[in-house]
Amino acid sequence: MKLLLVVSNYPYEGHPYSGAFNERSALALRRLGHEVEVLAPRPYVPRGLSRLASRWSSYASIPEHETRAEIAVYRPAYAQLPLLGGALWSESCAYAVSAGEIARRHRRAPYDAILSFGLIGAGGIGWRLGRRLAVPAAGWATGNDVRVAPRSSFGKAVRRSLEKIDLVFYQSAELRACGAALLNVAPDEMDARRHAVLPRGVEEPPVLSSERRHELRRAVGLGEEQVVVLYLGRIAAPKGVFELAQAMARARERCPELICWMVGAKRGFDDSAKLARCGSVRLIDACAHEQIWDYFAAADIFAFPSHGEGMPNSLLEAMSTGLPAVAYAIPPIEEIDQGSGALLRVAPGDVHGLADALVSLARTPERRAALGRNGRARVYAAFLSADRMASAARRVAQLIETRGVSFSQFADRSAAAVRR
Repeated sequence: MKLLLVVSNYPYEGHPYSGAFNERSALALRRLGHEVEVLAPRPYVPRGLSRLASRWSSYASIPEHETRAEIAVYRPAYAQLPLLGGALWSESCAYAVSAGEIARRHRRAPYDAILSFGLIGAGGIGWRLGRRLAVPAAGWATGNDVRVAPRSSFGKAVRRSLEKIDLVFYQSAELRACGAALLNVAPDEMDARRHAVLPRGVEEPPVLSSERRHELRRAVGLGEEQVVVLYLGRIAAPKGVFELAQAMARARERCPELICWMVGAKRGFDDSAKLARCGSVRLIDACAHEQIWDYFAAADIFAFPSHGEGMPNSLLEAMSTGLPAVAYAIPPIEEIDQGSGALLRVAPGDVHGLADALVSLARTPERRAALGRNGRARVYAAFLSADRMASAARRVAQLIETRGVSFSQFADRSAAAVRR
């Protein structure tokens, strides 16, 4: 199949980890033999306003056309006034600047289907392009895109996407319930042919040898008696990073050999400056994806105290390497575990419980080893991206087979639009 992936963010040279999981999903589809192109509209903030925040000014450095890992990426710029207009900019305006070029590309080499990662912005662009080109449009609910106030502009935009996208995948059952709430129906009333729980999954990890672990730890002056607690992700309060810092301070009083690395800092974009004042953790800058495996190899415990996730991909990646994990027992964590003993769960917000869990794991290497084995087995059984993307592709292929019926009402209008 030839697929057009629509995303709100995708890595580029200046920010190689922005939208990293979107790129990994694209690569997984490509490895399965599908032809993939990416549409990632980028906001343009007027020069005077862009000086107010480094994030806004950085948008100007994003290239419009790029090829990454043999995948063509098109990033048209759409105007945006920060803090004004809500979903108008990322959906309607982004579609307006994208549609003409995508229609021309479709005329030269037709797309078989459109797949959106995220329903805010990307989802609205995806279903509109699907109708214009008369091809099926599928979309993924990834997390906060369906956790929006129903009456907000974003809530209304997501509801439209849920109603108009031909097939919606949800990273977790919790997100499917959020989608049902936006549609004002019970989850069991949703059409299973259109609304499916399907995590995107993570790639199979490289082989991490014990020699590599020893080499990495020696390079930073770590002895084997020290126990490294690793957090890898965005440095932001909703991710529980401040609670992890508090838990580490408590845990180190009983277990001084514990140390904590938090990987993912990007000053000016997150809460790194505030967290830097905590003496119980070491902040490390965000890194390219190929570097994360070294951190997993060097660490002893993975901590994931997030308050809410669609599906915690960094946690799944850590577990895939056999690194034992402790996490707040939010709904997607319960979905991952399902009684398998794949990870250690702590009540959300329980700093004392998190500290106790870290101390317990630090003092029992055999428990860490068992937890690591269970976690790795669970990821390989249910969360590898090759399997998940293959399942998604099969569902999309079924849509393509029926498009003669499903899309006949749009065919004449779409053909005329493409000719223009």
